[in-house]
Amino acid sequence: MRTCRNLGINTVAIYSIYDAKAPYVSEADEAICIGESYLNEDRILDAVRDSGAQACMPGYGFFSGVLSLIFPSRSFSHINSLSYS
Repeated sequence: MRTCRNLGINTVAIYSIYDAKAPYVSEADEAICIGESYLNEDRILDAVRDSGAQACMPGYGFFSGVLSLIFPSRSFSHINSLSYS
């Protein structure tokens, strides 16, 4: 988020009710609560769409690099894979 801010790019944080006090929520220009679970794909995608975001960073953790595991009913063939090597 700091890099985005330094580049003049607005940020939107998507968070669960359990992460409401997490630092990234208050650091973002806008924050959208998606309820209790990050596994509700419709809420997440609605939040991304409603925010008008042009890009989305999936966060950190076990599922962050495997969108098809997080959202099994969606196709992500149009998204280029990222390499962290």
